[in-house]
Amino acid sequence: MVESAMNTLRGREARYAWNRLLQVLADDSGQPGAIVATYGYDGQNRRTVRLLGANPADPDARFDYYYNDNWQVLEERLRAGHPTL
Repeated sequence: MVESAMNTLRGREARYAWNRLLQVLADDSGQPGAIVATYGYDGQNRRTVRLLGANPADPDARFDYYYNDNWQVLEERLRAGHPTL
């Protein structure tokens, strides 16, 4: 069973499932608007990717996360081929 919720973050909507942030959406006059960011996770519940832009299949920018054995983020890397922000 998937539990999801919507929360408001300073004029933006956030979608959660399994206590993980999945998407941030722009606020369109009180309604969920365009996708601002999409997040992906691995099987150990660590964030592995952040995709910026309205189309997660073709993001404006992609950031990959790298961890050590203690689950500490070692690096957040902008993937080659995507423009810098």
